[in-house]
Amino acid sequence: MLNIKVEDFEQVEVLASEEFDIKHSVLQAHDSLSRYSNESQFNHCEFNQDIWALYDETEKNKRYINYECLTETLLKKVKFDLKTIVKCWTATLIDKGLAAVTIKGKVNGLLQIATISNGFTNDLLGSTIKYIENSTSRQRLSLCNSVLNFLDYFPSADDAGIYTEGIWNIKSKTEQKQGIRELPSSQDTLKFSMVVEDYFKNNLSDENYRKYFCIYLWWNLTTIIPLRISEFCDIKRDSLIEEEDGFLLNYLEKSKITGGYK
Repeated sequence: MLNIKVEDFEQVEVLASEEFDIKHSVLQAHDSLSRYSNESQFNHCEFNQDIWALYDETEKNKRYINYECLTETLLKKVKFDLKTIVKCWTATLIDKGLAAVTIKGKVNGLLQIATISNGFTNDLLGSTIKYIENSTSRQRLSLCNSVLNFLDYFPSADDAGIYTEGIWNIKSKTEQKQGIRELPSSQDTLKFSMVVEDYFKNNLSDENYRKYFCIYLWWNLTTIIPLRISEFCDIKRDSLIEEEDGFLLNYLEKSKITGGYK
C-alpha cells in the first residue's frame, strides 16, 4: 500500500502551476545564445531578431529558424508573450547541445501548430488535431513530440490541458501502429563484427582502406560508447588526444558536459 496522501498530490499541483518566470527565462536564453554564437562564426542567434542561423557541423551549412510566422495579429489573440517564450524554449534546445537540424525540426514543428491553432486557442483544437492526424506517421510523431515538449516547458499555453491530452493520444496511437524497432540478434551482430574484422585483416589498397575505414571506426567505437549516428558524424578530426596511458576522445564537445572517453 502506498503511503501517499491527497495533500501530497495537491502540493504537486501547486508546484506545477507556479507562474512562469519570463524575465529569468529571457536572461538565461540570452546567456545560452551568446555562448552558442561564440562557438562558431556561422552561428547567428540574436534574441531580439526573428531569423536565427544555426551552423550544421555535419552538413557544413546553416539551418535557419524564422519566427516571423508568429505575426502581430496572432500574438494579440493570446494572453502570453508567445514569441518570447518560444525563443526561450528554443534556447533550451540549443543549450542541450542538440544538432542544428534537430533543433530546426522541433522549432518548425511547434511554429506550425502554434500558427494553425492561433496560439493553442480552445476553439481551434479540433482542426489542429485533424491537421496532425492527416500528416504522415513520421511527421505526426515529430509534430507531437515538438508540441508536447514545449507544453511541458510552458504549461500555461494549454491551461485546460486539452491540447496536451489530444496530442498525447495521437502520439500513443501512432507509436502503437509503428511498433517497436527490431534490433539485430546477437548472432547477426557477431556475424557483422566478424566480417568487419576479417576484411581489415587483409592487405587493403590505400583507396579501399580510406573508403571503408569509417565503418571500422564506427563499429569499434559505438560498441563501446553508445552514440547516435549524427553524434558520431559530428566528432571532429582533432578530437583524439594522445596521453601517457592511451588516447582520450573528446566526443562530448558539442554538449555542455566536459568529458571524454578513454
